[in-house]
Amino acid sequence: MNFRSCPPVVCAAVLLTLFGFTACNESPVAPSPPQTLHTEFVLPFDRTTANAVISGPTFLFQGTSADYRFVLEVDRAPLQVEKAAWRVTDSTVALIDVRGHLRAINSGLTTVQATFQGLERSQPIRIVPDLAGDWEGPGQVTTCGGMTCDFRRCFNFLTAESRRFVRLTIAQDKTELSGTIVNGVPLSGLTGISIPVTGRVGDSGSFALTGETPTGPTSTLGITRSLIRSTGATLVGAFSWRVVRLNPLQVGTCREDFTVDVEFSGLTRVGR
Repeated sequence: MNFRSCPPVVCAAVLLTLFGFTACNESPVAPSPPQTLHTEFVLPFDRTTANAVISGPTFLFQGTSADYRFVLEVDRAPLQVEKAAWRVTDSTVALIDVRGHLRAINSGLTTVQATFQGLERSQPIRIVPDLAGDWEGPGQVTTCGGMTCDFRRCFNFLTAESRRFVRLTIAQDKTELSGTIVNGVPLSGLTGISIPVTGRVGDSGSFALTGETPTGPTSTLGITRSLIRSTGATLVGAFSWRVVRLNPLQVGTCREDFTVDVEFSGLTRVGR
């Protein structure tokens, strides 16, 4: 094209097309993601002051997976290292491959480590079981003791009412747990009293839930102790169920304060 003979408007359009000029009122171009850096390129950077991080989650549910990336900043430009050397400090908790893809296989704590040209970074991660949902199954009374107004009270729990029907509902926010425990007898299904409980998942993945609820003006029902763990498909464990109440008698009242221990080995998830 002969620029000497073209009209000014046409020449301006051609220049914009050829050289990529943009109008002053156009939106700025979004920053590009980190470039991928291959390990065969050796970078002249100071390892003592280099800005490098491992990018990836610090919390995972057991049975899930995640991708981790080693990001190195050189001359203020973030570079994603494609072939860093990856490892975890506890391979019984998680496994990671050469691409930084991690599988959470068991509950616990471990650390993801990545090395690139002598520069190492690490990131601790925590893995816990996914407990949210409704769990149901049979339970069994193992012990009963304390103050009762009727000597047959514990006897009945240990004999005719020893078989229990347990329902556990859990809401989960990472390691924090809340929900309810219903402890009924099989013939009555889930007509037992719902006890609100709270707790926290421990480092090993097991958890304890406690709580109580009033059942009358002078009575309470509570879960005083529990220890529960997940096997993946089921929940196994035990809890102590405490009853405190005043029973009216012909003359005065009688105070009861007794505890029933219940074990269960096969609560299965029936909903979320």
